[in-house]
Amino acid sequence: MNKENNINLFQIISKLANKEPLTLQEKRINENAINKAKEFGYNATSQYNFEFRSLISPNWQNSDTFWRAKDNDIQTFINGVTLLENCKNSIKFPYNEFTNVVWGTPSNDHDTENAKLLKANRLAERISISKEMILSEPNIESTLTDLAINAIYQKLFSTMFSTASANTQTLNESPSGLIDTENIISVSAITDIIALQNDVDKYSDKAIWLVSPEAKKELNTMQLNTPIFYNNKLLNSDYICTNLVEDGYLIYIDLQKVALAQFGVIGITVDNYTHAKDGYIDIIIDTYFDYSLADTKYISVGQFSE
Repeated sequence: MNKENNINLFQIISKLANKEPLTLQEKRINENAINKAKEFGYNATSQYNFEFRSLISPNWQNSDTFWRAKDNDIQTFINGVTLLENCKNSIKFPYNEFTNVVWGTPSNDHDTENAKLLKANRLAERISISKEMILSEPNIESTLTDLAINAIYQKLFSTMFSTASANTQTLNESPSGLIDTENIISVSAITDIIALQNDVDKYSDKAIWLVSPEAKKELNTMQLNTPIFYNNKLLNSDYICTNLVEDGYLIYIDLQKVALAQFGVIGITVDNYTHAKDGYIDIIIDTYFDYSLADTKYISVGQFSE
């Protein structure tokens, strides 16, 4: 609910789905959102669009709401990465480091080696809602907002921390995971884990462990003979056990060296035909993301042998 203007997003969606007239204020917000979408090159003729952060927030004046997740682990990921919001076009993001800084006059060399290309990849979500729920549930907006946010984040970060290959099909493009399958270390002893940690610690003192539940079980077994966990740390570094990491994998990474780009607007398409006979409205939420890692030296990956 927008406390200032008393606007309820899902009331507007319900009206659009049932072809009911909007109020003047609702029309203005809808038209502004469509125009915003056009600025980013999206065809918003049949979509209800809001500026990205505005859509997700029940109070759409609060620009930070989208970046506040219910899941504490996901919130850690969001806080850790470098966020680039509302990008309009593909960009080459420069990862400048202290090695690029000199006393005196800098070199005239045109060094673009550290620039990473980031482009809009569609990440879409479908939610089916009964018409009765939209009309009768007073907290539907905040409830569905939480569900939508968490689902989007889970897909985004599970892809990021995976071995997935990039999909280059025009209608279904997706980025690759950050894990290079050519550089995965087989883990069978604590010395392997120490080696993974040392590989990154040479370049960063801010890396954390991301551990799959399966890998956590293996580490607990090691703990019986050698102290690995102490004061809620793994080998003296912070760690997160999460099912967003593939089974059997553990990742040591400096999240600050990950750029996460969010592009343009978030789009909502209201489909009141496909499942109309069942009394449901389908809402398709379109978001656009990309991400990159500054350099492979900021990540090391281990996998427990099967």
